[in-house]
Amino acid sequence: MPISIDYEFTFGGVPCLVTTTTGSRPTAWMYVIETGRHALRPLVDDAGQRVEILGATDRDALDGALLYLERRFGARGAAWNRVEPRSQAELWTILRDTPVRPDDDTRSLDPAITPESLPLETRVGDILIRDRATHFDLWSVTHDGATEPDPPGLRLFATDRRAEALEKALEMAARTDTRVFVIDSRGSWTLVRRPGDPT
Repeated sequence: MPISIDYEFTFGGVPCLVTTTTGSRPTAWMYVIETGRHALRPLVDDAGQRVEILGATDRDALDGALLYLERRFGARGAAWNRVEPRSQAELWTILRDTPVRPDDDTRSLDPAITPESLPLETRVGDILIRDRATHFDLWSVTHDGATEPDPPGLRLFATDRRAEALEKALEMAARTDTRVFVIDSRGSWTLVRRPGDPT
């Protein structure tokens, strides 16, 4: 079952979102986040075609997208701090009529906000997947703000395969407003989107 995952970064101060999909054709799409709006501007090439990066896996596609964005905008940084954290239930508005072209002045895309890590604000019932480097632990949040199992060591599922962890989490979250997050070894997090969410 294909899964879409969102990653947020800044590149040269420009807030960007990368959406990757799993499945038979792993692909990454890139957007610039409109400052102060829940909107995305897709990246296009010189011919006006939407830029997409293909990979053997979703991780390969993501790596290719990160390299592309660094070359296009500058050094990668953390996601810029938003006043109102977005949630999995919130839909993006895709501004297809105003894409970001290669000759656009990047200074107009910089929100002039100092990049900093956005804290993960969990709520009861959210499902977290912790990437432990050698395996993936999955558990359900038992109190708001938790990012580790409570009690320590509690887990609902464990696997050495990332795709299996994602599929299990989405299966558990099916037909509810439960959010699913992946936390890596550095503490960075990503929100896993449900199949069918718009890219």
